Amino acid sequence: MRCAAKAAERGRTMKRQFINKLVMIEAVQTYLSQNGSSYTDIPEITQKLSELNAVRTEIYDAENLQTQITSAAASAKAEARAKAESAVYELAGVLNAFGKNEEDVELAAKTYVTSSDIKRMRDINLVVFLTTVKELASTHIAGLSRYGADQDALNAYAETFTGFVSSIGEKESLFAERASAVGKISRLFKDADAAMIAIDALVRRFKENDATFYRGYKSARSIKNLGERKTKLPEATENQLQK
Repeated sequence: MRCAAKAAERGRTMKRQFINKLVMIEAVQTYLSQNGSSYTDIPEITQKLSELNAVRTEIYDAENLQTQITSAAASAKAEARAKAESAVYELAGVLNAFGKNEEDVELAAKTYVTSSDIKRMRDINLVVFLTTVKELASTHIAGLSRYGADQDALNAYAETFTGFVSSIGEKESLFAERASAVGKISRLFKDADAAMIAIDALVRRFKENDATFYRGYKSARSIKNLGERKTKLPEATENQLQK
């Protein structure tokens, strides 16, 4: 639990660092774009600004991808779980009624469950319960037909159960893709750093020649710690982060 909490905190810290840096990139882009007349004799600044714009676009694309992957994984698993919960609740009810009529106390006890009980189960516990109910139904299938659960019905329930189990594995696979997208974002920020460092070197000459432009650039170039987002983000960044 402690390791998981630390990992989550590291993730949040990294996210904040990326957001702070992205805001800085937005500020530099805006400032240089609005003051292009100050460096018309240095086309290399324009070139590096173009590279920075391209990297920024890729960062947004990668961020959108990881968000979509996370959303798709969670949605698919939630849908599969809802179907499995409903199916096992029905089948457990059949087995419970059968157990009571047959005066099979153990069977009735094993299959007594409420809808709330099922919803509270963790994924692994639900998988165990699905397996138990399926096996019990297979054992007593001969006597369940008059309760509306024949072999075809049991096969359908089993298929639904399998769908949920598979969705757990698919979610892990999608999370691996998400990790790849996160890694790409990290690499892209390194590319952005390289472009920024090159621009820094080119802007040095303005410290004496155009102090106003130089000070404005240095102000835009500084990374502000936005903390808990009390500072308003540039509109483009805010829109991307809300998607």
